[in-house]
Amino acid sequence: PVHSPPSTRLSRGEVVIVGEISAVGMIIKRVSPIRLNHTHFSANYPQLYMDSPTAVFDSPHVKTIKHLKHLLRYDVDDLLEQVNDFTVFAEDLQDYSWRLTNKEQRFMEAVVHFQGELASDAPFIEAVENAHFCHHEMVSTVFDQTMNLKENMRVHEELLNLAFAEEEAVSHHIKVLEDELNILHKKREEFHLSNKDEISRLLAKRRSMARLEAKTKSMGDDLKRIMEDMGTSKKCKRALEDLQAKALEAAQDL
Repeated sequence: PVHSPPSTRLSRGEVVIVGEISAVGMIIKRVSPIRLNHTHFSANYPQLYMDSPTAVFDSPHVKTIKHLKHLLRYDVDDLLEQVNDFTVFAEDLQDYSWRLTNKEQRFMEAVVHFQGELASDAPFIEAVENAHFCHHEMVSTVFDQTMNLKENMRVHEELLNLAFAEEEAVSHHIKVLEDELNILHKKREEFHLSNKDEISRLLAKRRSMARLEAKTKSMGDDLKRIMEDMGTSKKCKRALEDLQAKALEAAQDL
């Protein structure tokens, strides 16, 4: 008999296989219409499965590549929040490494490299950014407390100045009104004691102000160190962005 390559086609769920061409004619084997799952179908008819127009869309590793390409279009900040999902897809793609094309292999290598750096740098970047945020909140709180205390001291000083002015007026009144000397002396003494208490309170507030200023200076030193870490963090981000760009460049060939 003369052999010809087997040909196949799918029509409404049927599989038609053209068999050998013999001297007496063509033998056609028809398989009854059945619905085959992709695992069974690809295992028994691998060439037909790969030629199917819907096979690519059903292939697990192609779906994984699509997920990874979609994630790679995110900003690095967004990827840092989805590092676990990215890692899962990268590991899934590695599981399919045996069936990848050369372009897909290059894409996988770029993704795995990027995923390793992303997973490694994510905790450090998150810690630095959290420290910067907490420090900013603390500085804002201390600044608000300082401004409130300054305003309170300003009002207090104005009231104290008024009290001093009245004390001086009373002293002058003593000289003018000899008849009311005893009463005015008593009143002056009362003002003197009251002002002394207010001065003590003001001095206590000034000491509090000094402590806040010292704390602000200390926090400024902390901020300097944090900003240095932020510089390192930004370098890490830039490196990740470069790796991301390489991965995207590799994805363009897919």
